[in-house]
Amino acid sequence: MFNNIVVFINFLSFVFILVGVDIKYNDNRIKIVHVTFFISFILVMLTSLISHNSIAYGLSQILEILCIICILLLFYILKKTNSLSNRANVVFIIFVVTQVIIIINQLFIR
Repeated sequence: MFNNIVVFINFLSFVFILVGVDIKYNDNRIKIVHVTFFISFILVMLTSLISHNSIAYGLSQILEILCIICILLLFYILKKTNSLSNRANVVFIIFVVTQVIIIINQLFIR
C-alpha cells in the first residue's frame, strides 16, 4: 500500500516537472538538463518494459540515477537563477524523495 502511494505521488510530481508548470526556461542549460531528464526517463520506461534480465535491470537503475542527477541539477540551476516558485520548489523536493524511495525499494526487492 505504501509503495502505491509513493509511486502515485512520484508520478504527479513527475508530470508537474515534465510539463514545466511554474518554471521559467530562460536559460539553455535548463533546457538541456530538462531534455536529458525526459530522454533518460523514457529510456527507463523502455528498459523496464523489455524484460527483467540483469542487463536491462542494471541499465534501468543507472538511468534512474541519471534521472535523479538531472532533477538535482535542474533544481540547482533553477534555484540559482531564481526561476522557481515556492510550489515548484516543493514539487522538486517531493519528486527527488519519492524517486529515491522507489529506487531503494527496487534494490531491496531484487
